[in-house]
Amino acid sequence: MGDGVRARRLGAAIGAGASWAEAESLLVSGFEALEQAPTPPARLRDARERIRRFYERWEAADPAARAAHRSARWAAETRS
Repeated sequence: MGDGVRARRLGAAIGAGASWAEAESLLVSGFEALEQAPTPPARLRDARERIRRFYERWEAADPAARAAHRSARWAAETRS
């Protein structure tokens, strides 16, 4: 599945009120696809940063989800 298709599915899922977990699944699978393709390092860093921000928003919206530890993981990978 191409990046554009993933982005459209993510946008549709969020617009339709999908759960945070569903959005997470789409984001992470999209990132994994980027890792498998010849992707410039800057694009991978940008993708990690977007995922980190997603987890921060999730944590703010639903502290019980305990998404902060996931955000920290992506932040650490972005710095490396």
